[in-house]
Amino acid sequence: MYLDNPARPRQQYVEALAARGINISEMFVTRWFHNIGPFKANLRLTSKFPPAKFSLMNQQLLAEYLQFVACVYVRRLVFADEKPFKGIDICPRVRRNPFTGETPHLRTSANAKNRYNVLAMVTLKPELPLFFRVVEETEDAILFQLFVTEVIAHGALRRGDIFVVDNCTIHLAGENEGFADELLVRCGILMITLPPYYAELNPTKLVFQTLVTRMRATRARLGCNETDLLMSVNSTLADFTLQDSSSFYSHCGYFYTNENGIQYN
Repeated sequence: MYLDNPARPRQQYVEALAARGINISEMFVTRWFHNIGPFKANLRLTSKFPPAKFSLMNQQLLAEYLQFVACVYVRRLVFADEKPFKGIDICPRVRRNPFTGETPHLRTSANAKNRYNVLAMVTLKPELPLFFRVVEETEDAILFQLFVTEVIAHGALRRGDIFVVDNCTIHLAGENEGFADELLVRCGILMITLPPYYAELNPTKLVFQTLVTRMRATRARLGCNETDLLMSVNSTLADFTLQDSSSFYSHCGYFYTNENGIQYN
């Protein structure tokens, strides 16, 4: 029941088991999850679909966003995001299999304390499909603003582009409260946000997923070296191509290619 729907309320467990002649309380269900069940093993799943995602207001925001981007030339859409990054993301700890009792033998030198922030902006511009910076500072509004300024200077973000970000406070709140208006007036760039809880519409998320996958593949071949983590992140991101960006956009539904190789929004 848990694997079918991780967001299932406790009362449904009580009712389902009562129908089978097993009487338990909601408190028993809570204790089971915290002390016995999948929260203590490798079956743990989180709810990927919070109730607010399907609220009427959020669905209206989603419809407005999709109607807007459907009228925009896809090469004008530019997406950005940031991700904290640790060595343990590439060299994860191993976990004992709760069913067999076996522990995989995997030697690593992962350090969970060394933390970096990867700022990335993905486009469909042939000359610059991905612009990124890897920094050791904690991500904040000022750092994001400096990153956007650098992107504009390098031509990845140009007049007439639609700049899409998520609803993180460092993008549009606090010290960046008027940043969207400034971009529009001074640079002719319209900055909009994704609907809440719809990170799957941001191709930058796929950049980070692909980054981790490729670095883990490299680690499997060459071993895990924490001292080279920063260099490895930069070199892996530098190898991203326009074909990668196109596949990310296509996966998020911003265009598709027919059997003749013609792309459509």
